[in-house]
Amino acid sequence: MSALRELARREPLLFRVGAGFWLLSIVLLAGVFVDSAEILGVNRWIKPLKFSLSIAIFIWTMAWFLQYLDRSIRTLPVIRWGIVSTQVVEIVLIAGQSARGVPSHFNAATPFDLAVFNTMGLAILANSIVCAWAFVVYLKRPPELPASYLWGIRCGLAMFLLGSAAGVVLVANNAHTVGLPDGGAGLPFLNWSTLGGDLRIAHFVGLHGTQAMAIAGYAFARIRMPRGEWLVIGFTLAWAFLTLALLFMALAGRPLFIAPLTEVPTIR
Repeated sequence: MSALRELARREPLLFRVGAGFWLLSIVLLAGVFVDSAEILGVNRWIKPLKFSLSIAIFIWTMAWFLQYLDRSIRTLPVIRWGIVSTQVVEIVLIAGQSARGVPSHFNAATPFDLAVFNTMGLAILANSIVCAWAFVVYLKRPPELPASYLWGIRCGLAMFLLGSAAGVVLVANNAHTVGLPDGGAGLPFLNWSTLGGDLRIAHFVGLHGTQAMAIAGYAFARIRMPRGEWLVIGFTLAWAFLTLALLFMALAGRPLFIAPLTEVPTIR
């Protein structure tokens, strides 16, 4: 708890907004149980719930990273407010479309739906730009941290950008499933397709490599691992390889988890 109190002191904006997303996640979870309406065969509140959880983790992760930077860096407020504003826009649009009972992603059924999807894309692009700038700041004006920890944060930000690039491929495909229409059989809660390729898997693994690299760097620093920074870099390369392998696997139309044969559609 002391770490959270320190984070709240150093990065109050990101901490409070992140906490708000945790509370929102609880509300959305309740919605899953009290409302049985579905979109593409999935409870309509599951998608905003997943995004709310992911955003809460992301915002607190960025607060964790930014707390170490010199307060005199003039672009820090831009990074903070860029993160907050884009994530608020994202969740409002996703939850709003879910409340309307229509898909939020890849929905061009009406001019309004298309405008919503395009606005979401612009928000995510803006967020990627401010995170790329945070990466540049960590390269040009690094804080005084153990080498392995510093490189863990740098590599974490790099992995976030790789995960974002996987998201660009997803948008370019105009669907998250390859080889089949979106929807259908999928893993519980995550809803990753068990029948065709699913680009969301590489996107997810890449984005959450952010936390994995930083935690690895912190752990190596705690145990004073010799040349720990090189282990972090090696770990990052392996994670990046995994992300790309999952991406190409999805593009080939292959599911990560195979559904029972009774669920596999017949190819004619």
